[in-house]
Amino acid sequence: MLGEDEQHLMHLLRKRLAYYLERLSISRRSHALQEELTCLSQLAAIYEKLFNFAQALEYHKLLLALSQRMGAKDWQEIALYNIGNCYFQLRQDYDAIKYFTKLVKITCETENRVLHIAGISALGTSYQNLGQFEIAIEHFKNQLAISYEINQRICQKSALDSLANVYQCLGNYQECLRYKQKVLLVAQEMEDIKAIGDALGNIAGIYLQLQEWHQAINFCNKSLLLAKAIDNQSLVMISFNILGQAYKALHDYHQAIDCLTTSLNISDELGESRVRSVILHGLSDLSNKMNLSEPAREYNIESLSINAIGVTHHHLVKQDCALAPYQQSVNLLQDMGNQQNQQQLLFNLGYIYYSSARFSQAMGFLQSAFILAQAQKNHREAAKISLTLGNNLQRLHHSEEAIYYYRYAYKIYQILGDKYQIQKMLKFMDKLGLKL
Repeated sequence: MLGEDEQHLMHLLRKRLAYYLERLSISRRSHALQEELTCLSQLAAIYEKLFNFAQALEYHKLLLALSQRMGAKDWQEIALYNIGNCYFQLRQDYDAIKYFTKLVKITCETENRVLHIAGISALGTSYQNLGQFEIAIEHFKNQLAISYEINQRICQKSALDSLANVYQCLGNYQECLRYKQKVLLVAQEMEDIKAIGDALGNIAGIYLQLQEWHQAINFCNKSLLLAKAIDNQSLVMISFNILGQAYKALHDYHQAIDCLTTSLNISDELGESRVRSVILHGLSDLSNKMNLSEPAREYNIESLSINAIGVTHHHLVKQDCALAPYQQSVNLLQDMGNQQNQQQLLFNLGYIYYSSARFSQAMGFLQSAFILAQAQKNHREAAKISLTLGNNLQRLHHSEEAIYYYRYAYKIYQILGDKYQIQKMLKFMDKLGLKL
């Protein structure tokens, strides 16, 4: 069920929908073309906020057709981008490519560099989703070249990250490493401490894949130092996990168990299941190597209980590999009436879509997980999922809806007396410029 605030928001959106439909009708009767453009744009935006991308698509197409008749290229550019994005959200990548290609062509003529780069980047992502990695690489390299031309570091970093991720999907870890190192250099030029820490952690994760254990440890120690300095507990957790995996490979089992246990404790504090399953799996394997059969069994049972063995952080494996078995498990658990594990799986599915920037697909899984957590009165889980829902909505540019979920999480942490999460949320909301 929708909360009171959410119901109010939905009511406002429906009210605005009726208002702009009426204005659209009037503008058409009076042949007020500029007014018609505005109404079509607003109606499409409202349907996007309602997550009805199919209906939004229809209004964006009407907007495109009208702007073409009027010769209004600025409106055409916006319409082309939004049509491509709607198809992208609907997972119709070939159609998305068609419109992003048109966008790139028209922005060449208008010299709108911002939308030109956005179109090229979107083409790269669409081809990557289709598994056409070589074409994706061409587009991301083009995006990179243009971002250097206009000296736009944020775009440079985005293109370099995208290239690294494609090469990681291809299993070419050396090339992935090369681009991750370039990401680090750009982050250092920007003097962005968080981005530097993340880049160091990513490089450590790639060295782990390359089985260069000492290099992984070296970069992890650097990321850990920065993570502690800026109180980035998520990066601290990830860094200790990678350190534990590296020490385990070097047969330094006592050092490994210290690192993995520290990482596991932080995952408890953060309510983070994403990396937790990997840590538990690592601890189980490590305990077996140390002939500690009982702890090994306990770690393995806990890992299985959240059904997360196939999940790992994006530093380590491709998350899409877990989607099919997760979806099968959700159906099975639903048949069994096992709500607790079903809720965990739904959250994991939602998080995989969220972390791979497929925000529209994430919504349904996250909302279902949220409802189940509320039904079980599992307040900490509900708060964690609510935060993720807020972040997901923020990425979809639905700030008003996001605030509802942020407030819900904040109230729960207040009830639980979780001062760490309260302070973390206040800092986060302040950074976003939002008020609880």
